[in-house]
Amino acid sequence: MKTAKAVKGFKPSQVQTNPQIKYCISMDRKELKAQVIRRHHAAEQSLRSYISSGEQKHLHRFRTGIKKLRALAALVEQAAPVKLLHDTLQPIKKTFRAGGEIRDAHQYLQLGQQEQTAPAGLASKEKQMKKHAKLFRSEKRKHIKRLDKAKGALIRKLRPVKNFELNRFYDRELLAIGLGLQHAESEEQLHDSRKRLKVLLYDLPVVRHVLKLQISEDYLEQVQTAIGDWHDNLLASEHFPSLTRQTLEQRKDINELTADFYEKATSPADLALQQID
Repeated sequence: MKTAKAVKGFKPSQVQTNPQIKYCISMDRKELKAQVIRRHHAAEQSLRSYISSGEQKHLHRFRTGIKKLRALAALVEQAAPVKLLHDTLQPIKKTFRAGGEIRDAHQYLQLGQQEQTAPAGLASKEKQMKKHAKLFRSEKRKHIKRLDKAKGALIRKLRPVKNFELNRFYDRELLAIGLGLQHAESEEQLHDSRKRLKVLLYDLPVVRHVLKLQISEDYLEQVQTAIGDWHDNLLASEHFPSLTRQTLEQRKDINELTADFYEKATSPADLALQQID
């Protein structure tokens, strides 16, 4: 954030004590750049760790790191606004997708091992996953180069974002997500609501101090987790019919959880969770 001295026309003491003045200050390009560098570094470290060890937890953290970069791009793109800012992350898209295929195959194998009757082709699926993982890990330089290119492109297109626009972005998104959850009739609609929720959650630590809304982070996290678990089981139920009943029950739970979504999302955390219980 700009310091008090940097706000033209106001004394430092005025900025510190007057929330209306603070509300007009921008999140400057320098701060946004620092966030990109921090998120890029975390993603790169996780990528290097996965390439070195092959452990799935590092692959998951790498993909989460890319999602956090996407979330920041989405925030600036819509609140600054900057047209097509998300396109700057295109260079890392192939790596992200390749990692996702390995991750999905790993989760499939885990479910298969839990079933009493393993589905046909489980052994060949495991062999294929290991082959893809080996190839992925052998292309370290390519992945790092893509990640660095995406970081540079994103930084070059960053623009300052006014606090007023940050607040409007969160309010607008929460309202839209609430409507989407209320009227979701398809798997894609519900999954899209979750992706928008995760953008708000990933960016919340950066903008929380300037938001006028009292956002219940615990509630938002509970909603996105519930939708994520349902979506995973829905996809898996195509191969594991035993999950079908559980998936239907999860969908009902989501409907109950997301009733009056906006009111729960913008209540203090303890009150929102009392409304859920």
